[in-house]
Amino acid sequence: MTDELFPILLTFDLDGESLALAADPASASRPGVLSTGRYGPTTGVYHLLAALESEGIPATFFVPGWIAERYPEAVEAIVKGGHEVAHHGYTHVSPADQEPEEERAALEKGIEILEKLTGCRPQGYRSPSWDFSDQTLELLQEYRFRYSSNFMDSDRPYLHPGDWASSWWSCLSSGCSMMHPFTCFAPHIPGRLARPTQPMSLGLRSCRPSPRSRARCSC
Repeated sequence: MTDELFPILLTFDLDGESLALAADPASASRPGVLSTGRYGPTTGVYHLLAALESEGIPATFFVPGWIAERYPEAVEAIVKGGHEVAHHGYTHVSPADQEPEEERAALEKGIEILEKLTGCRPQGYRSPSWDFSDQTLELLQEYRFRYSSNFMDSDRPYLHPGDWASSWWSCLSSGCSMMHPFTCFAPHIPGRLARPTQPMSLGLRSCRPSPRSRARCSC
């Protein structure tokens, strides 16, 4: 046993309807399916914010740009509560399923929307489905993200391998070098949305450990 303190931090993916629509565009005509996602940005997030406030716990909310556009009041409530808003794609389409220009466009659009709503450029990134393409890390570096929260292979944050992430200085000066692993709990996943042949990535999640160095970003 050790007396060393180990931070356990909370993050939430505010996916809304974007997840069901990415899984099956035909869900656009299924109001029952969409309602399971709509609950998050219209109701669930406010319960979470109240619980976090009552315990004095700061958190990070990863929000797709499309959901931020659709529910700006939810994003405003997150910021007002002193929490971080981080990048979660534009729609909930995995970068691994996008062409290079599509991935770049989604990253840029998500940055633009979140910066407009929060007043701060997002510092963290969690991929829809937690998956990467061959160019994801290079894009995160180019757009100067400070951290990524996607993989689940360690209890502690670590540097991505590669020449540009070979030192702490590169981590601080050249963009996204840090990977913050996490454990995910998604207890309320509609069975009709689950696709067993694909990684589980559905529902509003509370995960740990996650990056969150301060309540608001430094602009």
